Amino acid sequence: MKTIFIILIILVASPVFGCKCFFRSFAIEMKTADMIFRGIPLERLETGEVAVYRFAVQDIWKGQKGDTLEIRTPKKDNDCGMFFEIGVPYYVFVTHGETTHCRPNLKTSEANLEAILKYAFDHKYRDNIGQNADAALNSFEAEFFNDLLKEQRGDFDFTSKKVAFMDNEKIIDKKQYYNTWLSREVFTDLVILDEKEKQEVGDFDALLVSSESEIMTGSRKKSVSRFVKLKGEGPK
Repeated sequence: MKTIFIILIILVASPVFGCKCFFRSFAIEMKTADMIFRGIPLERLETGEVAVYRFAVQDIWKGQKGDTLEIRTPKKDNDCGMFFEIGVPYYVFVTHGETTHCRPNLKTSEANLEAILKYAFDHKYRDNIGQNADAALNSFEAEFFNDLLKEQRGDFDFTSKKVAFMDNEKIIDKKQYYNTWLSREVFTDLVILDEKEKQEVGDFDALLVSSESEIMTGSRKKSVSRFVKLKGEGPK
């Protein structure tokens, strides 16, 4: 499964049940929401044209903290009302106590936003990430990638690993990677290097390949070859 950093060309690009949504970048969604949390909907109540969901809050990255929250949404599908499945954990984006189908509200089983949200709103965590160009990851950076890429990495653990980075058609370093990713819609592919590839690429355990278009499955060999070629050409 590809990992999308600033993600979500999701539900917001096309009409659903008569609801017309318009694409907004994930960076804008994070900025405009006054509350972002992960929680489990406990019940849905309807009043007039509005449905009210009561959530048990598991974690909150932006907004006032609380054990439970009530969130409004339009009741009708054609008014872009959001339907939450009771008992299922979601990431929820709220403005003025309300959310809609057009916001990047996702089941936690459908997307992993933990690392993105923690990086965006936990300044202590963020201040310990991407502060230098060293390929060796510190404990905060290893935690970040273990979380962000957990669907791709399997048993691979980023702890004490060295990582090479390639962005579109150029080699970048770790600091450049972190300095650019929050402002762009980026797909990232993890290549865990075998012993032969380590000899070709250099003193690295993994290669992260980022692109603004989805990276095609099966491009592993191509990614490694391109990195080796760019490394041989040196900086431009």
